[in-house]
Amino acid sequence: MNVYCIWRIYDLRSKTIVDEYTQEFNTSFSGSGATQAAAEANLPNRSTMVQRAGVQAGQAYAIRISPQWIWVARDYYKKGSPALKQCKRLVQNNNWKTATDIWDKEATSADQKVAMRASYNMALAAEQSGQLDLALEWANRAATMGDKRAPRYVAILQQRKYEQQRLEEQMKGKKEQN
Repeated sequence: MNVYCIWRIYDLRSKTIVDEYTQEFNTSFSGSGATQAAAEANLPNRSTMVQRAGVQAGQAYAIRISPQWIWVARDYYKKGSPALKQCKRLVQNNNWKTATDIWDKEATSADQKVAMRASYNMALAAEQSGQLDLALEWANRAATMGDKRAPRYVAILQQRKYEQQRLEEQMKGKKEQN
């Protein structure tokens, strides 16, 4: 079953299109039986299939436009100095404040590799606390120091920042109503 949708959301006050999105959604249904006719008889009727596909397409669009909490995994440096090893345990115990204090000191280490890794970890800590601009600064610093993971992380942070701005724009009307 293929469902082709064009979603258009209007702002009635300003008479503008807030969002426009074209979507093609494919879903399949199966039925089994001893014969083709029996298998077809075990399929939902066409109306039910269209309705189910439409609901799934609507849910996919809702995910696109509404705020969602998602869990992401981030790697961080755990080796390179005794302090970085110590921070591994601190992060595992959700003690980000102490880990951040240690990483901040290590980011100025004379050992470039340790400083680079601590800078990358500082970006992670800033992201974890919701400070995306600061996270970008630290990630860019780590990239400048030669961290091979950092450019990809910079791109991830830039995307998160864009999504955060989009969320704030979407929620602006909600805040004005309250």
